[in-house]
Amino acid sequence: MPEETPQPIAPTSEPAVATPGPAATPQPAVPAATGSSMPAKSKWHVNIWFVLIVLILAAGVGGYVLYTQHQNNSLYSKLANGVDVATHHKKAAPKPVAAAATTDPYTGWKTYTSSYENASFKYPPTWTVTKSAAPDGGTSSDAVKLTSPSGFVVNWIAPLTGVGGGCDASTNPHVLVDQVITMPKISSKNPLYMTLLSYQGHKELAVVDLINSKVPVVGDTGQCLYYPAYSSASHLSAGSNSIQFDTSSTVSANNVVTGDTTDKLTDDQYLVQTDVQNAELIFKSLTY
Repeated sequence: MPEETPQPIAPTSEPAVATPGPAATPQPAVPAATGSSMPAKSKWHVNIWFVLIVLILAAGVGGYVLYTQHQNNSLYSKLANGVDVATHHKKAAPKPVAAAATTDPYTGWKTYTSSYENASFKYPPTWTVTKSAAPDGGTSSDAVKLTSPSGFVVNWIAPLTGVGGGCDASTNPHVLVDQVITMPKISSKNPLYMTLLSYQGHKELAVVDLINSKVPVVGDTGQCLYYPAYSSASHLSAGSNSIQFDTSSTVSANNVVTGDTTDKLTDDQYLVQTDVQNAELIFKSLTY
Protein backbone atom coordinates (compact mmCIF):
# COMPACT_ATOMS: atom_id res chain seq x y z
CA MET A 1 0.00 0.00 0.00
CA PRO A 2 1.36 3.36 -0.96
CA GLU A 3 2.64 5.60 1.70
CA GLU A 4 0.64 8.79 2.18
CA THR A 5 2.36 12.07 1.49
CA PRO A 6 2.09 14.48 4.41
CA GLN A 7 0.07 17.57 3.62
CA PRO A 8 1.46 21.08 4.34
CA ILE A 9 0.13 22.77 7.31
CA ALA A 10 -1.80 25.95 6.44
CA PRO A 11 -0.64 29.13 8.20
CA THR A 12 -2.72 30.43 10.92
CA SER A 13 -4.20 33.86 10.90
CA GLU A 14 -2.51 34.98 14.07
CA PRO A 15 0.31 37.57 13.59
CA ALA A 16 3.84 36.48 14.14
CA VAL A 17 5.58 37.78 17.14
CA ALA A 18 8.71 39.88 16.19
CA THR A 19 11.96 38.77 17.69
CA PRO A 20 13.91 41.69 19.20
CA GLY A 21 17.30 42.31 17.46
CA PRO A 22 20.50 44.02 18.73
CA ALA A 23 20.31 47.68 19.71
CA ALA A 24 21.35 50.24 16.95
CA THR A 25 24.71 52.03 17.39
CA PRO A 26 24.31 55.86 17.45
CA GLN A 27 26.06 57.62 14.44
CA PRO A 28 28.09 60.88 14.83
CA ALA A 29 26.37 64.01 13.70
CA VAL A 30 27.42 65.23 10.20
CA PRO A 31 28.19 68.98 10.15
CA ALA A 32 26.06 71.06 7.96
CA ALA A 33 27.54 71.92 4.50
CA THR A 34 29.15 75.40 4.18
CA GLY A 35 29.50 77.69 1.11
CA SER A 36 33.11 76.49 0.29
CA SER A 37 34.19 73.01 -0.50
CA MET A 38 38.11 73.82 -0.11
CA PRO A 39 39.83 72.01 2.75
CA ALA A 40 41.24 74.15 5.57
CA LYS A 41 44.86 73.17 4.79
CA SER A 42 44.64 74.50 1.18
CA LYS A 43 43.36 77.81 2.45
CA TRP A 44 46.41 78.12 4.70
CA HIS A 45 48.79 77.64 1.74
CA VAL A 46 46.96 80.24 -0.34
CA ASN A 47 47.25 82.79 2.44
CA ILE A 48 51.01 82.18 2.78
CA TRP A 49 51.63 82.70 -0.99
CA PHE A 50 49.53 85.85 -0.97
CA VAL A 51 51.56 87.29 1.90
CA LEU A 52 54.85 86.42 0.14
CA ILE A 53 53.76 88.11 -3.11
CA VAL A 54 52.74 91.22 -1.23
CA LEU A 55 56.11 91.32 0.58
CA ILE A 56 58.07 90.92 -2.68
CA LEU A 57 56.13 93.70 -4.37
CA ALA A 58 56.59 95.93 -1.35
CA ALA A 59 60.34 95.25 -1.33
CA GLY A 60 60.62 96.06 -5.08
CA VAL A 61 58.70 99.30 -4.73
CA GLY A 62 60.71 100.27 -1.66
CA GLY A 63 64.00 99.52 -3.43
CA TYR A 64 63.01 101.62 -6.44
CA VAL A 65 62.02 104.51 -4.19
CA LEU A 66 65.32 104.33 -2.31
CA TYR A 67 67.33 104.18 -5.60
CA THR A 68 65.47 107.17 -7.04
CA GLN A 69 66.00 109.12 -3.85
CA HIS A 70 69.74 108.30 -3.92
CA GLN A 71 70.04 109.46 -7.56
CA ASN A 72 68.21 112.68 -6.78
CA ASN A 73 70.43 113.32 -3.76
CA SER A 74 73.53 112.72 -5.92
CA LEU A 75 72.22 115.10 -8.59
CA TYR A 76 71.44 117.78 -6.03
CA SER A 77 74.94 117.36 -4.61
CA LYS A 78 76.48 117.84 -8.07
CA LEU A 79 74.32 120.89 -8.71
CA ALA A 80 75.44 122.36 -5.42
CA ASN A 81 79.06 121.86 -6.47
CA GLY A 82 78.61 123.45 -9.90
CA VAL A 83 78.51 120.28 -12.05
CA ASP A 84 76.83 120.72 -15.43
CA VAL A 85 73.44 118.96 -15.22
CA ALA A 86 73.28 118.42 -18.98
CA THR A 87 76.34 116.19 -18.85
CA HIS A 88 75.40 114.39 -15.63
CA HIS A 89 73.97 111.31 -17.33
CA LYS A 90 76.37 111.26 -20.26
CA LYS A 91 78.95 108.49 -20.45
CA ALA A 92 82.39 109.76 -19.58
CA ALA A 93 84.60 110.16 -22.64
CA PRO A 94 87.59 107.80 -22.73
CA LYS A 95 90.82 109.39 -21.65
CA PRO A 96 93.24 109.99 -24.52
CA VAL A 97 96.16 107.60 -24.66
CA ALA A 98 99.45 109.39 -24.30
CA ALA A 99 101.57 109.14 -27.44
CA ALA A 100 104.69 107.09 -27.15
CA ALA A 101 107.74 109.22 -26.60
CA THR A 102 109.89 109.49 -29.71
CA THR A 103 113.65 109.12 -29.51
CA ASP A 104 115.72 112.05 -30.76
CA PRO A 105 118.11 110.60 -33.38
CA TYR A 106 120.57 113.40 -32.64
CA THR A 107 120.98 112.61 -28.95
CA GLY A 108 124.69 112.77 -28.09
CA TRP A 109 125.71 114.06 -31.54
CA LYS A 110 128.28 116.85 -31.96
CA THR A 111 127.89 120.09 -33.93
CA TYR A 112 130.11 121.61 -36.59
CA THR A 113 129.72 125.30 -37.50
CA SER A 114 131.11 126.64 -40.75
CA SER A 115 133.08 129.85 -40.27
CA TYR A 116 132.52 130.74 -43.93
CA GLU A 117 128.86 129.94 -44.45
CA ASN A 118 127.60 130.64 -40.92
CA ALA A 119 125.79 127.30 -41.09
CA SER A 120 125.80 124.35 -38.71
CA PHE A 121 125.16 120.62 -38.89
CA LYS A 122 125.37 117.66 -36.52
CA TYR A 123 127.42 114.49 -36.84
CA PRO A 124 127.77 111.25 -34.82
CA PRO A 125 130.22 111.38 -31.89
CA THR A 126 132.16 108.38 -33.25
CA TRP A 127 132.93 110.13 -36.53
CA THR A 128 136.15 112.11 -36.91
CA VAL A 129 136.37 115.62 -38.37
CA THR A 130 139.43 116.51 -40.44
CA LYS A 131 139.97 120.07 -41.63
CA SER A 132 141.15 120.40 -45.19
CA ALA A 133 143.08 123.25 -46.76
CA ALA A 134 140.93 126.27 -47.53
CA PRO A 135 139.54 125.71 -51.05
CA ASP A 136 140.33 129.24 -52.16
CA GLY A 137 143.64 129.45 -50.31
CA GLY A 138 142.26 132.11 -47.99
CA THR A 139 141.40 132.13 -44.31
CA SER A 140 137.71 132.91 -44.64
CA SER A 141 136.66 129.64 -46.29
CA ASP A 142 136.56 126.20 -44.71
CA ALA A 143 136.43 122.55 -45.72
CA VAL A 144 136.11 119.47 -43.55
CA LYS A 145 135.90 115.75 -44.07
CA LEU A 146 133.74 113.68 -41.72
CA THR A 147 134.78 110.03 -41.58
CA SER A 148 132.86 107.16 -39.96
CA PRO A 149 134.68 104.33 -38.13
CA SER A 150 134.19 102.17 -41.26
CA GLY A 151 135.78 104.82 -43.53
CA PHE A 152 132.60 106.28 -45.04
CA VAL A 153 133.15 109.99 -45.87
CA VAL A 154 130.94 113.10 -45.94
CA ASN A 155 132.44 116.28 -47.45
CA TRP A 156 131.68 119.88 -46.53
CA ILE A 157 133.35 122.42 -48.85
CA ALA A 158 132.52 126.12 -48.54
CA PRO A 159 132.83 127.55 -51.08
CA LEU A 160 133.32 125.07 -53.91
CA THR A 161 136.23 126.33 -56.02
CA GLY A 162 138.76 124.98 -58.45
CA VAL A 163 136.19 123.02 -60.41
CA GLY A 164 137.95 121.49 -63.36
CA GLY A 165 138.04 118.52 -65.65
CA GLY A 166 135.76 117.75 -68.48
CA CYS A 167 134.23 114.97 -70.52
CA ASP A 168 132.34 114.43 -73.73
CA ALA A 169 128.68 113.98 -72.80
CA SER A 170 127.99 112.50 -76.21
CA THR A 171 130.28 109.53 -75.59
CA ASN A 172 130.64 109.18 -71.81
CA PRO A 173 128.05 107.85 -69.32
CA HIS A 174 125.89 110.48 -67.66
CA VAL A 175 125.25 111.15 -64.00
CA LEU A 176 121.72 110.05 -63.05
CA VAL A 177 119.36 111.21 -60.33
CA ASP A 178 117.89 107.99 -58.88
CA GLN A 179 115.87 109.57 -56.07
CA VAL A 180 114.98 113.01 -54.71
CA ILE A 181 114.60 113.06 -50.91
CA THR A 182 112.81 115.81 -48.98
CA MET A 183 114.92 118.20 -46.91
CA PRO A 184 113.66 120.35 -44.00
CA LYS A 185 112.96 123.97 -44.87
CA ILE A 186 115.74 126.25 -43.69
CA SER A 187 116.94 129.81 -44.41
CA SER A 188 118.82 128.88 -47.57
CA LYS A 189 118.79 130.89 -50.79
CA ASN A 190 116.77 128.23 -52.60
CA PRO A 191 114.84 125.20 -51.33
CA LEU A 192 117.24 122.33 -50.74
CA TYR A 193 116.90 118.72 -51.86
CA MET A 194 118.81 115.57 -51.08
CA THR A 195 119.55 113.53 -54.19
CA LEU A 196 120.69 109.98 -54.65
CA LEU A 197 123.04 110.18 -57.62
CA SER A 198 124.57 107.33 -59.59
CA TYR A 199 127.36 107.14 -62.15
CA GLN A 200 127.83 103.79 -63.84
CA GLY A 201 125.93 102.31 -60.87
CA HIS A 202 128.17 103.92 -58.24
CA LYS A 203 126.09 105.89 -55.75
CA GLU A 204 126.40 108.99 -53.58
CA LEU A 205 124.16 111.33 -51.62
CA ALA A 206 124.37 115.08 -52.14
CA VAL A 207 122.55 118.25 -51.09
CA VAL A 208 121.55 120.39 -54.08
CA ASP A 209 119.11 123.15 -54.89
CA LEU A 210 119.01 123.41 -58.68
CA ILE A 211 120.31 121.19 -61.44
CA ASN A 212 120.78 123.02 -64.73
CA SER A 213 118.71 125.86 -63.20
CA LYS A 214 115.80 123.50 -62.55
CA VAL A 215 114.37 121.74 -59.55
CA PRO A 216 115.95 118.26 -59.50
CA VAL A 217 113.88 115.43 -60.87
CA VAL A 218 114.56 111.71 -61.21
CA GLY A 219 116.35 110.97 -64.45
CA ASP A 220 119.38 111.89 -66.55
CA THR A 221 121.23 115.09 -65.64
CA GLY A 222 122.59 115.26 -69.17
CA GLN A 223 126.11 115.65 -67.76
CA CYS A 224 128.99 113.19 -67.60
CA LEU A 225 130.89 115.32 -65.07
CA TYR A 226 128.63 116.70 -62.38
CA TYR A 227 129.53 118.57 -59.20
CA PRO A 228 126.56 118.44 -56.83
CA ALA A 229 126.27 121.71 -54.89
CA TYR A 230 123.84 124.33 -53.65
CA SER A 231 123.91 128.12 -53.63
CA SER A 232 125.51 129.90 -50.69
CA ALA A 233 123.15 131.86 -48.49
CA SER A 234 125.93 134.00 -46.95
CA HIS A 235 127.98 134.97 -50.02
CA LEU A 236 125.50 135.69 -52.75
CA SER A 237 127.80 138.18 -54.51
CA ALA A 238 131.01 136.18 -54.21
CA GLY A 239 132.76 134.94 -57.32
CA SER A 240 132.13 131.36 -56.21
CA ASN A 241 128.94 130.98 -54.26
CA SER A 242 128.35 127.22 -54.24
CA ILE A 243 128.52 124.86 -51.27
CA GLN A 244 129.35 121.18 -51.68
CA PHE A 245 127.82 118.86 -49.08
CA ASP A 246 127.95 115.22 -50.23
CA THR A 247 129.37 111.76 -49.75
CA SER A 248 132.59 110.84 -51.54
CA SER A 249 132.91 109.00 -54.81
CA THR A 250 136.38 108.91 -56.30
CA VAL A 251 136.43 109.38 -60.07
CA SER A 252 139.70 108.82 -61.92
CA ALA A 253 140.95 110.90 -64.83
CA ASN A 254 139.29 108.63 -67.38
CA ASN A 255 135.93 108.90 -65.63
CA VAL A 256 136.13 105.49 -63.96
CA VAL A 257 135.03 105.25 -60.34
CA THR A 258 137.65 103.58 -58.15
CA GLY A 259 137.63 102.44 -54.53
CA ASP A 260 133.85 102.16 -54.46
CA THR A 261 131.65 99.04 -54.43
CA THR A 262 128.23 100.69 -54.25
CA ASP A 263 127.58 99.61 -57.85
CA LYS A 264 127.01 96.12 -56.43
CA LEU A 265 124.01 97.40 -54.41
CA THR A 266 120.51 98.40 -55.39
CA ASP A 267 119.31 101.86 -54.35
CA ASP A 268 117.29 100.38 -51.47
CA GLN A 269 120.24 98.29 -50.28
CA TYR A 270 122.47 101.36 -50.36
CA LEU A 271 120.05 103.59 -48.45
CA VAL A 272 119.58 101.17 -45.52
CA GLN A 273 123.28 101.02 -44.67
CA THR A 274 124.03 102.57 -41.27
CA ASP A 275 126.63 105.02 -42.62
CA VAL A 276 124.29 106.18 -45.38
CA GLN A 277 121.41 106.66 -42.92
CA ASN A 278 123.72 108.70 -40.69
CA ALA A 279 124.73 110.78 -43.72
CA GLU A 280 121.05 111.52 -44.36
CA LEU A 281 120.66 112.70 -40.76
CA ILE A 282 123.79 114.88 -41.12
CA PHE A 283 122.35 116.55 -44.24
CA LYS A 284 118.92 117.05 -42.66
CA SER A 285 120.46 118.69 -39.57
CA LEU A 286 121.83 121.59 -41.67
CA THR A 287 120.69 124.97 -40.30
CA TYR A 288 121.50 128.64 -40.84
